[in-house]
Amino acid sequence: MLTPGRLRGCVLFASALVCAGCASGHSTGTAASTEVTTTTTATATATATATASPGLCTDGTIQTTSHDGGAGMGHVALVLVFRNTASTDCVLRGYPGVTPYAGAEQGTPAHRTLNGYMGGAARVHDVLLRPGSVASAMVEGSDVPTGSNHGCPDYTKLVVTPPNLHDGTPLHVRLPGCARLTVHPVVDGSHGRDF
Repeated sequence: MLTPGRLRGCVLFASALVCAGCASGHSTGTAASTEVTTTTTATATATATATASPGLCTDGTIQTTSHDGGAGMGHVALVLVFRNTASTDCVLRGYPGVTPYAGAEQGTPAHRTLNGYMGGAARVHDVLLRPGSVASAMVEGSDVPTGSNHGCPDYTKLVVTPPNLHDGTPLHVRLPGCARLTVHPVVDGSHGRDF
């Protein structure tokens, strides 16, 4: 039989056990919560870093060359090719700068248009360049004299600047100069057109 003194002692002992269990459970819950939060933050940071978009290409990382783009109905095309020589990805977007020369005489910079008779782009868009890969853009000239002219000068050099860059590359070429040159936006690959 429990006396009042013994009953009070049992109640105090039981209360102490319950409180100890509560304190222990609360502490464990906080540690687990902190661990989950830390793991989630680290995973989100790693994912954001892995999926970060590459930046625009920079001067000194793009090699510029050209090749014949064909001719037809008085239009003559040249394809400008831009190769990523860096060890990291970068993006080209927009129109190259193209300044023609007939001998030492500078002509009017090429007019920027989405496309022309020989091709071009359906729209301006980002072109991702992996290390060693290329983008291209088409330049078009005309060999049809206008007005009372019986002939046209030939452009013998183009100074070409990749989109959004500053360093121009001189290319020794031959394009007819019967009309102002046009240049189209960069597209993926080496054909100068995406359609």
